[in-house]
Amino acid sequence: KGLPYELLKWLSKYQSAPTNIYNLDDNSVKQWIEYRNFLYGSFFNSTDAELGRQAFLQHIIRRAFNEGITKKSVIWSTDESLLVMIENHNSKGIENRVYPNTLKSLIKSFRLLEKTNKYTSIPIENENDLRKLTNPLFANWLEKELSNEFFEPFVIINQRKYKNEETLFHIHAGEIQVYKLANSSLKVSQLPEFIKTEIRQNISGARVESEFNRILKEKINHWIQNEPKPWHIINDERKEDIISNLNQEKDWSFKCDSNNNIHTYPATFVNSIPKRLITSLGLRGELILDPFGGTGQTAEAALKLDCNVIISDNNAIANLATLAKFSYLDEKQRKALNDISIEDYSKSSLEFDLPKKDEIKRWYNDNTLNELIQIRKYISTVNDEAINTFLLNCFSDILIPCSSRKGKGHSYFADNTPLAKEQKEIPYQNAFSLFSKKIEKNISVIDQLYSLIERKSKDPKEELERIKVYKKDAKLLTPNSINISDNTVSGIITSPPYLCMIDYTLGQRLSYLWLFPDLLKSDFEKEVGSRHGRSSPDRALNSYLEDIKLFASNAKLFLRKNGYLATVFGAPTANSFKDKDIIGMIDKIFSDLGFHLLWSQYRPISKHRNHGITSLDKERISVHILE
Repeated sequence: KGLPYELLKWLSKYQSAPTNIYNLDDNSVKQWIEYRNFLYGSFFNSTDAELGRQAFLQHIIRRAFNEGITKKSVIWSTDESLLVMIENHNSKGIENRVYPNTLKSLIKSFRLLEKTNKYTSIPIENENDLRKLTNPLFANWLEKELSNEFFEPFVIINQRKYKNEETLFHIHAGEIQVYKLANSSLKVSQLPEFIKTEIRQNISGARVESEFNRILKEKINHWIQNEPKPWHIINDERKEDIISNLNQEKDWSFKCDSNNNIHTYPATFVNSIPKRLITSLGLRGELILDPFGGTGQTAEAALKLDCNVIISDNNAIANLATLAKFSYLDEKQRKALNDISIEDYSKSSLEFDLPKKDEIKRWYNDNTLNELIQIRKYISTVNDEAINTFLLNCFSDILIPCSSRKGKGHSYFADNTPLAKEQKEIPYQNAFSLFSKKIEKNISVIDQLYSLIERKSKDPKEELERIKVYKKDAKLLTPNSINISDNTVSGIITSPPYLCMIDYTLGQRLSYLWLFPDLLKSDFEKEVGSRHGRSSPDRALNSYLEDIKLFASNAKLFLRKNGYLATVFGAPTANSFKDKDIIGMIDKIFSDLGFHLLWSQYRPISKHRNHGITSLDKERISVHILE
């Protein structure tokens, strides 16, 4: 009874989320981990009767979803209120499959505690396969594949959610278990055709179950390797299901959501958008690509949903921020970052060549500039690549607050206007203090991410390795350029730049001058839809559409058949483009390349998402399918 109090006392010592809990020398934590492992172990190792009943309930819920009950409507239901809702639901013929039982009869059997029989238990050997098979689409698809007028199976994916103890034996990551109401034994004649064709007809009893297990295991191993996996095949029923899932989110503005960023960056969408798209499209555990990745919103959402992720952006500052967030820092490295003091900044004897010194002096007070030089020189002495990247990211993010345009938008830096009209001289900002606070804040963000991963009994280092970060021009990004096979990506989720809305490169002018001066010109020239092109609107529009066409052509190389291209686009509001249907032009490009528009919706843009000088009030989210 005293353990919760002891845990609270332990937690009170932390400024941010605790990490590395399995190696902490605290009795209350050790005892809690022991209880936690026992609890999750009890779930995983439940009796067949308990797991069969869970499988039974999950099957009832899946059938209800297939017959028109929305997922949102069940969230706050107890088991009994859920059963009442399903029982009274009029399916209106949405689900036309043949089953031996009606939904109402299943609910009656569930309430009467009718027994279930387990017909097979197939081990899932590794975490990568488990991620694919815990996708809700799989269990729903498998139940439909196995069902007929004689046989109605209940499928459950039993995951090992607790940390494994040291053992000499291989422990599988989970199990696929198939149950059925225990009203008769399994017969060959009841099985689906794809299993009957591979089984001998003159067997019965336990041998039927043994053959059922063998064949199903072989099929599942085959399905896991295939692309597209059969549960991702698009048909009319699946399209209706996707549209229903997407329409259940009534307000795509997510105005109460925010990103937990470690670097300020303009016009990033909230990661609730890719999160909602991944779940609605059934992409949990699949490979996701974001070729206009910004600071990694898609990557973070996909990681939390067990996906493998490829993220790329041509902007060096966006690339730096993404690398800093997803390059693993162990406890010793994070402690070293926290231990950096002001005295450390003055120890370096290295020379630092200030780029374009006269221009830099226009932005900073002399004392602030000297402090920035000391910090930059100190970072140059750090040989640990992950720590160096983290510090460069923190340094980059204080450059605007240290300038005369503290707190202002990126457009001031794109237009190179150091002083506001009312300013006579550049005010002093304490760079040392800002840098220390930025390190502390960003470590807290990292701790929260690692802690979230650890709470799933997973290793943050191993999980972060599922994110691959590249600095590539989206117009030239191909599978070959990043050493992956063609047509292996399940979904592209991205928000390309909007025409003449913002200068991403010049908006980060100060960071480029301090960190990547040689890349400023080349990165700017490769930018899609740069705001600098607004002086020649016709040429800017033609160039923009050509760039979008290149991006979409490359998307075809990445995507598997029935893969998804989910984009967020906005149209410029300037008078030069007022009469141009730019979204329609983009859709035509996609259509000409073989992408079918499945769903689209405009979302209101919250004020905290800054699009540059001109703020949009809405943008379009769309989902296209490569058929």
